[in-house]
Amino acid sequence: MVLPCHAYTRSVEFRTPKAAKAWLKMMQQRGIILISLKKVIDTLDRFIIRSLSRQVMSLCDLLLVQERIGKDGVPFGCYKLRTMDPTVSVSPDELNQRRGKWGKIEDDPRVTLLGKFLRRYWIDETPQIVNILRGEMRFIGIRPFMREHFERRPPDLREEIVKYKPGLIGVTYAEDGNKIYGWERAMEAERRYLERKQEHPILTDVVYFARVMYNIVFHGARGI
Repeated sequence: MVLPCHAYTRSVEFRTPKAAKAWLKMMQQRGIILISLKKVIDTLDRFIIRSLSRQVMSLCDLLLVQERIGKDGVPFGCYKLRTMDPTVSVSPDELNQRRGKWGKIEDDPRVTLLGKFLRRYWIDETPQIVNILRGEMRFIGIRPFMREHFERRPPDLREEIVKYKPGLIGVTYAEDGNKIYGWERAMEAERRYLERKQEHPILTDVVYFARVMYNIVFHGARGI
């Protein structure tokens, strides 16, 4: 007895019902496998797309633009890599108490684990090269301040600071780190730099840059 059976566009003939049932069962299994594979592929597609989207969003979140005070008191968008958790807040007085060498805040609870790595190797400030190319900053000088930090300084110091473009490399790192502790000491270092800058503009920057490099290499000065 011959049973005709059509698969796709090709005719297949079976000499026994048992052979036909076996063939149908095999095709059903293949169909289940194909459907399962399609579901797996669709799931992987959604997973990959979502993962890529999250990575893109993470990179977008990593790049930060903050308003800082520039030359002549004109604010500008300062680029940097995000190193702090925006949901963590600390009072200015507490931060001042945590200041250590070179006036940096030690064990800052706002800084993330990735942020500590970026700061330690000075990576977080590298996007500010764009600000230098745009003429908003220069290579070495007093760091650009947020408005609230800028306004905490005395009026006479603020007047001197805005005479120059802020710097990518902070001048406080040219000082002896053991002597630059706390907010007041950091402002004293800024005053010394500005006084020398008025007398010898180019030479002062060269000397301060050499001192900063020396402190980084031999005294372990880090951006954390």
